[in-house]
Amino acid sequence: MIVTGGAGVIGQAICRRLLQSDYVPVAADLKPAVDELDLERDGLQGALTVAMDVSDRGSIAEAVGLAVADGETVAGLVNCAGVLRDSFLGEL
Repeated sequence: MIVTGGAGVIGQAICRRLLQSDYVPVAADLKPAVDELDLERDGLQGALTVAMDVSDRGSIAEAVGLAVADGETVAGLVNCAGVLRDSFLGEL
């Protein structure tokens, strides 16, 4: 299962839940966010990480290729990537 936005708080929670259900989640996110993940510290032992920009087809193809390189299959996709550009929520 590929989880876009996998380095974010919600993405990490989804990856942890997938691990509990015996999936191998692939936390896909932009650099440097994906590089800052510490799988052990973040409770994501068994997950994979890959740098991916969901707005770039080439980046997506490369990330999927890396995700299946070890014989894994992609069972699904969780679209959790997003950028909050509205400061309204921060003002609440």
